[in-house]
Amino acid sequence: MKKAAVISLTIPEIPGKSGGEIRDIYLFGYLARHYQTDYFSIHNYFGQGEPDRDFIKLFAHVYEPCMINEQYHAMVDENVRLSAAEKLRYRLSLHGRYLPGQKLPAELLGFRNEFNRYIRRFFEHCARRKKYDYVFISPQVNPAIIEDLALPDQTKVIWAMYDVEKVRHKRLLETKKTRVDRWFYRFEAAAACRFEKAAAAKSDGIIVVSDLDRRRFAKYYNRSDCEVLSVENGVDVDYFYAMQAGTDYKIVFVGNMGYASNAQAVRYFVKKVFPLIVKKYPQTHFYAVGANASQELKSLETDHVTVTGMVSDVRDYLKMAHIVCVPLLAGSGTKYKVLEAMACEKPVVTTSIGAEGLMVSDGKNIVIADTAQEMADNVIRLFEHPNRCLEIGKKAREFILANHDWNAVLPKIDAWVENLCCH
Repeated sequence: MKKAAVISLTIPEIPGKSGGEIRDIYLFGYLARHYQTDYFSIHNYFGQGEPDRDFIKLFAHVYEPCMINEQYHAMVDENVRLSAAEKLRYRLSLHGRYLPGQKLPAELLGFRNEFNRYIRRFFEHCARRKKYDYVFISPQVNPAIIEDLALPDQTKVIWAMYDVEKVRHKRLLETKKTRVDRWFYRFEAAAACRFEKAAAAKSDGIIVVSDLDRRRFAKYYNRSDCEVLSVENGVDVDYFYAMQAGTDYKIVFVGNMGYASNAQAVRYFVKKVFPLIVKKYPQTHFYAVGANASQELKSLETDHVTVTGMVSDVRDYLKMAHIVCVPLLAGSGTKYKVLEAMACEKPVVTTSIGAEGLMVSDGKNIVIADTAQEMADNVIRLFEHPNRCLEIGKKAREFILANHDWNAVLPKIDAWVENLCCH
C-alpha cells in the first residue's frame, strides 16, 4: 500500500462547518481508505463542536502541534515567530488595510508561522523516514506552506484547491466601495496572485473543484491537463435528505460568516434585496446561519432578520426554509451551500457567481439573479407559485444525485495520482 500525508488546518468537526472543512472530510477520508496516511494538523483542535472521530480513525497517525511539542520537542523551532512588520501587517489586515511589499497574503501569515514553528521539522523527518509517495495540501491551508517544504525526490506534492485565488481576490477587489479601500486591497490581491503562481509551480499536481477552475489553472499557470484534476464538490445525499417544502416565507442563507464573501453576501441581501421582498410580503423572515458572525453582521438583526452564529445542525434551518438564497458577489469555486440546499430539495436563488462551475439550468433546477431587483422579483414569484417551488426543488435533488454524490466523484482520484508517479 502506498503512503501519503495530509497537511490541513485542524481536525474537522462533525459534520463540517465550512466548505474547506467539508471537502477535507470527504476527500482526505477517501485517500485514507486507499493509502496508509498520516494527518498533520497545523492547529490544535480548537472547535466548539465534536471532532469527527470516525474521520480520525481512518489515519495511521494524527499529529497536532501540542502532541509534537510534548513528544518531539527537539524538532520544534522556537525561533520561528512573526516579525514586528508581519504582526503589523496582520493587525492592519483585520481592518481592511494592506501594505505594499508583502511576500505572503496577510491571511496566510499565521498558517505559515504555526506550520514552520511546530510541524515543519517533524514533518520533514517523517517524510524522509516513511518515504511518503504523496503529500496532499488541504484547501483550508491554501499554499501557505508549500514553498517551505524540503521533501524526498520521489514524493509528489498535490495541492487540493478550493478557490482560484487570482479570481477570488480580483472579485473582492471589485467589490471595494471607496478608492482608498481599493488602493489598500490591491496589495493583498497582488500578493495572493504572486504566491499562488509560485505555489502552483512547486506542486506536482493540483486538485480543483470544477472543470472551469481546471481550465483557469491551465491558462494562468501553464499546467497541463494531466497535472490538474477536477474533483467536483459533493454532497452526502443521505445526510442532506429530501425535505418537505417550506410554505411560511422563511429565507435561509448558510455559510461560514468569517469568510469575507459570505459576510458580504449577507450585508448585500439585508440592505439591498430583503427590503424589496418585505414590501410585498411583510411576514418574510431571513436567517443568516453560520459560525464566526462579526458584531457588524449581528447588528443587522431586526424582527425580520436573524443572525444565528454557529448552530449544531444546519439542517434544522434548511428544513424550515421556504427558499434558500445565496447572493454571492465574490468568491470562486463551487459552493457547498448551494449543493446542500439543492440536495434537500429546496429552491435556490443565487447569483451567477453562486452557480459558477455547476452545470445547472437556470429556471429548471435553480434560479439565477444578478441584481437586487431580479433576486427580489424571483423570490416573490416563488412565494406566489408554490408548485414551481416544489418542481425546482425536486429537479435540484435529481441534479445532485446525478452529478454531485461523493460516491460518484471521488474514485476518479485513483488513476490520476497513479499517473502522476509516472511523470
